[in-house]
Amino acid sequence: MTQKKRIHSFLARWWFTAKMASHGILSNPLRSALTILGVAIGVASVVCLMGIGEGARQAVIEQFESLGANVISINIHKPEYEFNEEDVDDLVERVQGMDIASPVVNTKAEMRWKRAKGSMKLIGVNEKYRDKRPQNIDRAIFHKMACKTEIKRSDIRI
Repeated sequence: MTQKKRIHSFLARWWFTAKMASHGILSNPLRSALTILGVAIGVASVVCLMGIGEGARQAVIEQFESLGANVISINIHKPEYEFNEEDVDDLVERVQGMDIASPVVNTKAEMRWKRAKGSMKLIGVNEKYRDKRPQNIDRAIFHKMACKTEIKRSDIRI
């Protein structure tokens, strides 16, 4: 079979296939429209889910990067041990390569404003914390009471 006959045979098959496809599309316009709509919705949903997944991945990466490679957290779980302001300053002096140390106290409080109530997480830190871990803080008052392990209602100021 010569090259010319192969090309002619290929074009004849392609033409026959295109005629059958156009006949199927034009003879059932509603089915064709619904198929196109289904494919469009499917593609759009896959694109949206990929975008959401990528956004979540970026958010997690940013949170891990905000921790930093040189952040150490020391937690005290026994009440008989106390960690005060002098201990924090002593850590900076004794540990080579440590330039900043900040105590952190976490607690929850019931907050009320007018008639609205809600639970709020409060974090007590000193001013050095802001230098090492920059975060979006609306309003803050930094003071030396951040080493207290127990926060009284009178200690909280907003």
